[in-house]
Amino acid sequence: MEIRPLSAMDISGVLAVERVCFSDPWDFAMLAEMMLSPVFRALVAVEQREVLGFVLGYQVADELQVADLGVKPRCQRQGLGRALMEQYLKTNDFGGRVQSVFLEVRVSNAPAQGLYRSMGFYEIGQRSRYYSDGEDALVLRLDAPETK
Repeated sequence: MEIRPLSAMDISGVLAVERVCFSDPWDFAMLAEMMLSPVFRALVAVEQREVLGFVLGYQVADELQVADLGVKPRCQRQGLGRALMEQYLKTNDFGGRVQSVFLEVRVSNAPAQGLYRSMGFYEIGQRSRYYSDGEDALVLRLDAPETK
């Protein structure tokens, strides 16, 4: 398995993972528009040209926003989500300008919350009716590690 930057040839694989992981998946237009932005940052986990997972987001100034993380159900709970997030943080760049990372997660998604909290994310708020089905989201933050 390889974790690498997202390319145009990965779009259909990312959308396939979206459809099996999320009740309100992104569509081609949303992803294509996001990819055109100069602040867009994305990684995919690929094995034999099959997209197994991805993480998408963007960086503005000293903040990184994780917009979406998905892993195929058959690959979940095997460390792939953690590997994607760890690589995403390294490449986007806790060694430089990024001071904090933000994301939203469904209040009902205990496994994802557990992953994020185990990586040092902490809750800073809640967004009411954030998702299209009316579910609330927790807003989580991760601060850059202190370097001395």
